[in-house]
Amino acid sequence: MGHISIGAMQVDETGRQIKELSKERLDALLHVILSHHGEQEKGSPVACSTKEAFIVHYADEADAIMNQYQNMKDKSWEYNKMMQRYLYKG
Repeated sequence: MGHISIGAMQVDETGRQIKELSKERLDALLHVILSHHGEQEKGSPVACSTKEAFIVHYADEADAIMNQYQNMKDKSWEYNKMMQRYLYKG
């Protein structure tokens, strides 16, 4: 199981124990977790369909991109396999 499924199961289990958390809110939170990769082709069980899900997806994507720059060895152009393009770190 990947981090998406494990995270959703943990949140679901904990969320069911919180009396003040409605089923509707728990479902909305689970949707954010299950869709945070954006699309099924990118590993999400479901695609984003709420504005909160899109916000988390794009924040996660921006974080992944910034990590690619942090992992670059030198200040120069370097081909990045994940992004399938050359990146410049000046």
